[in-house]
Amino acid sequence: MDTAIQSEAVQFRKRATKKMVLGFCAALGIGAFFVVVCHEGGLPKSPLWSIFSALPFAYYVTGTIESIPQRPYRDLGTVWRTLKSSQRVLLGVLLFLATSLVFMLGAASFFHLWLIVYGDG
Repeated sequence: MDTAIQSEAVQFRKRATKKMVLGFCAALGIGAFFVVVCHEGGLPKSPLWSIFSALPFAYYVTGTIESIPQRPYRDLGTVWRTLKSSQRVLLGVLLFLATSLVFMLGAASFFHLWLIVYGDG
């Protein structure tokens, strides 16, 4: 019984890690693709083209959220309802700050990549 639970936890952890890796690699690949295409003159030069990499990046964030509490993303709502209100507020603020930091770092990295490719011009 205990080994079955551990085996299920290991499989879930592997799925969450796979989501993180695939989401990050896909977001980076799509962002790099648009930077290269814009640099070659195929599209107007704008950092807003990297917005298309937001969907795979959201997949990465979902995998990250699932890997921390070791629960599926769809089941987190039921766990949230069992918390006390003070725990909800504290956890909500921490999740908001962590999510904001992750998205700001992601946007900043794409903008930094854009600046490296295009320089001052």
